[in-house]
Amino acid sequence: MARSKGSKRYSVPLKPYDKDRLIDEMKILGEFGLKNKRELWTIKKICDDYKVRAKDLLISTNQDELIVSGRTLLSKLVKLGIISDVDYRDLEDIRSNLERWKISWREDYNIGYLISGLANSVHQARAMIINRHICVDGNVVDQPGFMVPVDKEGHIDFYKYSPLVSDKLGRSKKRKLKLQGE
Repeated sequence: MARSKGSKRYSVPLKPYDKDRLIDEMKILGEFGLKNKRELWTIKKICDDYKVRAKDLLISTNQDELIVSGRTLLSKLVKLGIISDVDYRDLEDIRSNLERWKISWREDYNIGYLISGLANSVHQARAMIINRHICVDGNVVDQPGFMVPVDKEGHIDFYKYSPLVSDKLGRSKKRKLKLQGE
């Protein structure tokens, strides 16, 4: 049975060999531990989709649509930690936040693990996520692109059945202790 096509998750740049863009992308890849440019383009596509939704809301003349859809969009952005708190009853506050919101890189391995001290680098944090050693609020996270909501940032921890939690010794440490004992 054929899979449905769905929608495209990323969009490639129009100019493939723009030197300034390539340098900026490589800096971002190294800073945030992304695997390849496709992950960066996926994040950029998500941000662009939010921006398009905000622009469409600002263009619309229907005030009810602006209030209802604007509140849902802003609450989503506040939940992800992209913008700060908003007064949802004030129409001008909704409009101004839709006009000036800025995207910040909030991948979980950048925010949670380096702050909480579970990993020493973004690359180690990425490996921990892929190997299923990390849970967010009790749920195992195995996708490095998982966006951690602001209210769950304090609940990032090792998975309770992860071997990194227990005090069991690994093979090399057992061998060293055995050699020291002889």
